[in-house]
Amino acid sequence: VPEPVEPVSRANVVENGDPYFDPVEIVFPNGARVIATSNDIVEGQVSFQAASPGGSSLLTDDDVVDALYAANIVTSSGVGDFNQSDLEQILANRDVGVGASITPYVDGFAGNAATTDIEVLFQLVNLYMTQPRFDPVALNQVQRIYGPVVDDPSSDPETAGFDALLDARYSGELRYDVLPAPEQFATLDLEGVERVWRDRYGDAGDWVFAFAGDFDVDDLFDLAASYIGTLPGTGAVEQWVDVEDPPPAGVLREEVQAGTGETSTLTMLFTTPVEAVDGALRANTDVVTEVLTTRLTNVIREQLGESYSPYAFSFITNDPGPFVQTFVQ
Repeated sequence: VPEPVEPVSRANVVENGDPYFDPVEIVFPNGARVIATSNDIVEGQVSFQAASPGGSSLLTDDDVVDALYAANIVTSSGVGDFNQSDLEQILANRDVGVGASITPYVDGFAGNAATTDIEVLFQLVNLYMTQPRFDPVALNQVQRIYGPVVDDPSSDPETAGFDALLDARYSGELRYDVLPAPEQFATLDLEGVERVWRDRYGDAGDWVFAFAGDFDVDDLFDLAASYIGTLPGTGAVEQWVDVEDPPPAGVLREEVQAGTGETSTLTMLFTTPVEAVDGALRANTDVVTEVLTTRLTNVIREQLGESYSPYAFSFITNDPGPFVQTFVQ
């Protein structure tokens, strides 16, 4: 266990917080921030997210393909002295999981744990940032899974359709691609994955780590002092670079021929700019998701019998500008 580091500040995030939402934030000398809100909505469980601005927008074009798969490869490679098989054995009797992601504007972690295993969650995050592994077995697994679809997108209708949707929305920007071109995919290698990972996860200076769930706040902050406060960090705050074209003017339609048989899928994405994001807008997008999905189910499935599982969801994207996006399938 690393020797703990004292935080430089501690403060309530909101004034007069509700008993079920009263987050407290501490800041460490390395720049890392930890936010904790304790409640027993789900007894014995803790949820976790972490984020840092930048993402693949700060990488060179040559490293973007490595960034598309880096999180998958690293989190399938083990940590520290343990390969993935060793790690799975160690965690076999633990209720804990950690995933990672590199999006165009954000580098992140997400996970959960039983309250009794929360220290293991901290250990995994610490090791993924300080002692990551880059295993050729994990690379080969990614190449084996994705290579055939990259070479022949029509072999996977769902992936081919979603890739076409993102190409239409983002004008073919590689950072949003599901399927790079075969010649681009061929550049994926461990050297590039390691370069990307160390660039995006090697400095905790502008990371925010958020925990919510059934725990004692002071106990969690003690763990953070050892596992988060000791991470390498310069305190520098990065700023992402806008790599996104504005939404298309009007309606774009793309037809994708993939798969076999008579099944077809219709996917729609509506992008709406908004002035600002606040709690009311977030609540409204959640309500829209429920209303649209219910209407689609009642009409298209129950009344017409035309689709077994239609659904929709609305969500907010803040970077590079605030949009409400509504996805319908």
